[in-house]
Amino acid sequence: MLKRLRILLKRKGRLSSAIISDAPGVPSPGLYQFRFGSLRNAYRLIGYVSTRNCEYIDTREDRRAMVEEHAVTLGAALSAPGEDIKLDQVHRTLEVRGTVVSLRVARSTHDGNEKHSPTWTVERGQHLPPGLIVGIRLDASNRVVRDYFLMPAAKLVDRLRFTEQGSKRYGLRWFNRIDDVARATKRRLGRAGGQRVATTVSEPGI
Repeated sequence: MLKRLRILLKRKGRLSSAIISDAPGVPSPGLYQFRFGSLRNAYRLIGYVSTRNCEYIDTREDRRAMVEEHAVTLGAALSAPGEDIKLDQVHRTLEVRGTVVSLRVARSTHDGNEKHSPTWTVERGQHLPPGLIVGIRLDASNRVVRDYFLMPAAKLVDRLRFTEQGSKRYGLRWFNRIDDVARATKRRLGRAGGQRVATTVSEPGI
C-alpha cells in the first residue's frame, strides 16, 4: 500500500484525498485511513508532509457519529406521541410535518495569530432542501460541541464562514443546549401539527 502511495507521490508531486481516489490501482483514501489510522499517518510513513490540513479527514467519522446522535435526539424531541421516526443514512435532514430541518457541523479554524479571531466553516453539501438548519458549532479541537445555532436554509447558498462577531450578519440564533434548539424549532413548527414525522440522517459532508 505504501509503495503505491510513494509511486503516486513521485508521479504527481503531491498527495490529496482526491488524487488518491482518482489514481488507478491505488487503494482508496478510506482504506489508508483504516489501515494507518489517518491519511496523515500514511503520508508520514512515506516521508510526505502535506501542506493541506488533514484534520478535516481524520475526524470525519467523529463528525458523522455526532450528526447521527444529534439527529436522533432532535427527532425524538420534535416528534409527538405516536409519530414514527425513520433513520436513513442518505440525508442529513429531519422532515418534520412538511418542514425540512438539516443538520450541519461548524468547524473551527485559526491562523495562529492571537490578534485574529477563530473562524467557523459550515459546508452546504450537495443536498440542502428549503427549510431550517440546525448547526452544531465545535470548539477549537473540533471534537467537542461548543453550542448550537438555528438559521434558514436559504441563507446557506454555498460554504458559510463566520467569526464570533461576523455571525450576526447571517441572523444566526444561538443556543447552549440541543434541548433549547428543539424548543425553538417546535415553536416554528407549532402551526403544522397533526402530521407524520419522518427522520432521516445522512453522512455529513463533513
